[in-house]
Amino acid sequence: MTAAMTILQSSVVAGAAPPATQSGAAPAYSVIIEWENVLLADSGRAVEMLHRLARQVGELASGGVQGEVILVRDAGDAGIAGDLASTLRETFGNASDSIRVIGVDSKRYYEKKNEGAAIARGGILVFLDSDVIPEERWLECMLAAFDDPGVQVAAGSTYIAPTTLYSKAFAAFWFFPPRSDAEGPVPADILFGNNIAFRRELFLAYPYPALGQFRGQAGTLIRELRALGVGIVVQRSSRCAHPPPHGFMHFVRRAMCDGHDNVVIARRSTGRDQLPWRYAYWSARSFLQLAGGRIRQRHAAVGLTPLSWTVSILLAWSYAFCMTLGDILTRLDPTAVARRFSI
Repeated sequence: MTAAMTILQSSVVAGAAPPATQSGAAPAYSVIIEWENVLLADSGRAVEMLHRLARQVGELASGGVQGEVILVRDAGDAGIAGDLASTLRETFGNASDSIRVIGVDSKRYYEKKNEGAAIARGGILVFLDSDVIPEERWLECMLAAFDDPGVQVAAGSTYIAPTTLYSKAFAAFWFFPPRSDAEGPVPADILFGNNIAFRRELFLAYPYPALGQFRGQAGTLIRELRALGVGIVVQRSSRCAHPPPHGFMHFVRRAMCDGHDNVVIARRSTGRDQLPWRYAYWSARSFLQLAGGRIRQRHAAVGLTPLSWTVSILLAWSYAFCMTLGDILTRLDPTAVARRFSI
């Protein structure tokens, strides 16, 4: 038996016991939040997220389930530290002693998640993004998925709420599926790193990989774990609302980073540093084909009108254009997107 499989098998049995605290038993779970996406999104979303999380943490604590919350921020931003301390005191009140804020140097999105996991004490590590808003019972349902000892990874259901013309258009063509009223855990292939939980020992053995790309590490990790036979489910009852890109520049940066990642992934999968230019064409064409199919499939679920249908198509084409620019820039200068358009 390999060392990897030994870790996987031991983590199935309700997870390895996390280290105990000085005050007694270790927390049952740790919610880990990267404080990075909020810098690109509407800050009001982060405040609302913290309010909802504080309420759910309190409800679990009143039932005897203790947890902790870890926020991972950039160490060099003193302004963020001060704002966070004030917000956490107002939001969590007397329970703010269960919150830890750590500063890390020059870490990106997934690196922040790994840093938070490294100091977490909970038996279940729950990753939540700073720009998503969890629905009621999100945390309770996420933890309930692990009542099955065979479940080692549980992802929630993330969607874009179609509340405006812009968000409705994005909900139609982007990669998040529409909101569903379905309940309970089921096997599934669509998982996102903004709303997902792992048994602690498993994640420490298999953290998010360093891949030289902006996004996609969660998908790579899940494929690796699935190949190892890990029990993975989507907990459909744990729903979070995700925003579309916040403003014009966030839209451009998000799409260009996708183009950068397409080049990185293609180079890694083909083993070729110099990719044929037709790859850029096929990446854009594939994206637009997927976007068109999603718009047709989701039009009823997101309530598309003739106007919002047209806007969805225009936004999808604009996104593909910016994505192709990111692809071209990365071919000419591998560091250009990271320097000027990083997310």
